[in-house]
Amino acid sequence: MTEGTGLDRATLTIGAASVLSAALAFASEEWEFIRIHGGAALVALVLGALAGVAGWFAHRLLTLTAGVLFLLAAAVLLVLLALHGNGGYLDGSASTFSLWLGLGIGLVVLGLTPRDATT
Repeated sequence: MTEGTGLDRATLTIGAASVLSAALAFASEEWEFIRIHGGAALVALVLGALAGVAGWFAHRLLTLTAGVLFLLAAAVLLVLLALHGNGGYLDGSASTFSLWLGLGIGLVVLGLTPRDATT
């Protein structure tokens, strides 16, 4: 890891949370509090890895990109839910939408936060 700040560690943590959320694809219905299957698991893995790389290398633009992509994925899922009543090819639910919305907003904020000696 490059010499990063707390903001970079937060980015890395958000990426790890997304990657770990993909493990919910294997959870039984009793433990499935976020629906992540198929395409949603792929989105969680890829974008989580992207955020993790951004945090590891302290790359603000990559952090911002991962956040915008999470927000875009959430918007696509919301449209699929509105039109079809299910997650379509993303195979997610409103809980998946809320997870991606939160991760996306967090990454965008981290990517836009000015960096100086105190941050």
